[in-house]
Amino acid sequence: MMKKRYLIVYKKNNVSTKKAASLLGESKQLIEFNLKSGLMAEGNYHFPNLDITSAVLNESEANELKEHPEIDFIEEDSWMTTLGELSSAKSKVLLAGEDSWNMRMIKAPGAWKKGFTGKGVKLAILDTGIATHPDLSIKGGVSTVPNILSYNDDDGHGTHCAGIAAGLGVKPENVKGVAPDASLYAVKVLKKDSDGISRGLTSWIIAGMEWCVSSEMNVMSMSLGGKNNPSEAYAVAVKVCQEAGITVVCASGNSNQTDFPFVNSPANSCYQGLAIASPVAVGSVDSASTIAMSSSRGGKPGILWNGVGVVAPGVNIYSTYLNNRYVTMSGTSMACPHVAGLAALMAQKDKKLTPLQIKADILATASALGVNTPNETYGYGLINCEKATAII
Repeated sequence: MMKKRYLIVYKKNNVSTKKAASLLGESKQLIEFNLKSGLMAEGNYHFPNLDITSAVLNESEANELKEHPEIDFIEEDSWMTTLGELSSAKSKVLLAGEDSWNMRMIKAPGAWKKGFTGKGVKLAILDTGIATHPDLSIKGGVSTVPNILSYNDDDGHGTHCAGIAAGLGVKPENVKGVAPDASLYAVKVLKKDSDGISRGLTSWIIAGMEWCVSSEMNVMSMSLGGKNNPSEAYAVAVKVCQEAGITVVCASGNSNQTDFPFVNSPANSCYQGLAIASPVAVGSVDSASTIAMSSSRGGKPGILWNGVGVVAPGVNIYSTYLNNRYVTMSGTSMACPHVAGLAALMAQKDKKLTPLQIKADILATASALGVNTPNETYGYGLINCEKATAII
């Protein structure tokens, strides 16, 4: 009988690895997630902070566990990909002291002038990794990709997102991120395949979220997703991260011109129907504040589905890349780290703010776009760093 990888979530909290192993049965060896040894593709793992288990089961075993009174639900593991791509348009090299158009558009310089630069805030980029670059200061990180121990970037996508969120702006190209003084961490959860597409299983991403809780991150930026209905495992993981003090920001997806135009997973996850307990889902706009054609929006009617919360620049964004280069990329992947950077600014100003308060303030201070607010296309509108850091 064919086996598949599943994610298992329990009804009670604080499920130990020993307890989880007993529920799976003696035939299943269960390993508590250990970052020093890394993940193995064939292993069964328990993530104790999140109370989630990743295990390889046949259909009969999975169906039997679904009926167990101590298990809340089981879902199949699923593939996620990056949500940004290289643009054909070129951005001009900035003059000394000049801020990029996307930073001006979200009024980041106004927040910087008040001293809000993300200093003292731990910001994790869950992506393809981050490459060394003169405009990036990586404090640490991890790889949760099986059999890959380095968090170095083999794609460029994660490095580009890192520059948007926390670029230093020290080189002539002046790629200064929203939170240039934030402590930047690389969490490699995706790897580049032979077809040129970077992918990662949800279990790898869940492992990255587990690491973020253990490592006491403050903000998590996830420019990744898949054309899937909301995942219960992601919903639980996001909730635990929020309870641990982590603001979770996700790209909404680039699927609007497809048969799945809705906000992608994990951005669409919605814990027990509580919208405020969902991640901040970010759509993409161009320099004229017009929604990008590909930017995912809304959700399926009749299903608990987190929609677009806010939008940020995501078309022709110039940022850091592999081999000390700078390139222009587009997608909701580029919009997402703008919002993660804003969350870092807010966390710096008031350490007592909870992730739910940070999310609520980001939404409340956004500049309305479109007809009626909020709406399925723009959510509450374009983020405003100056206004968001002023109301705290």
